[in-house]
Amino acid sequence: MNEPNIGVPIFFTRNNQLLLGQRKNSFGSGLFGLPGGRVAPQETLEQCLIREAKEEVGISPIKFKSIGLVKEWQATHFFLHFIFVCTKWKGEIANLEPEKSENWQWYSLDSLPEDILSGHKAGIDMFLTNARQFQVVEI
Repeated sequence: MNEPNIGVPIFFTRNNQLLLGQRKNSFGSGLFGLPGGRVAPQETLEQCLIREAKEEVGISPIKFKSIGLVKEWQATHFFLHFIFVCTKWKGEIANLEPEKSENWQWYSLDSLPEDILSGHKAGIDMFLTNARQFQVVEI
């Protein structure tokens, strides 16, 4: 495997709910995932977070923080996912990339879908167990 891909999954939370979309036409098709994506060359993590939120779900993050790092080895890629939680944003949630996601819906943190991308699931578990401490999870 070559250099790692750097990813920025974003937890948008409100009223004990998490925003998830069901992926299509890409890795993990059919599984649920968080908004976010790969960091472009010369882009900071924060710039990626803001860009991806606008591109995928049409909102502008205002208040967010990093809570951890997930190291994930996929069949052909190695990812470092920097996990962010966003609790304040501008705009309305919309599915701006329907070719990549079936839809975006709010799910109760108490009853999330079972089929979630493994790297995102590790981040969700990190968030649910200790959202205030920076951690590294390897899967």
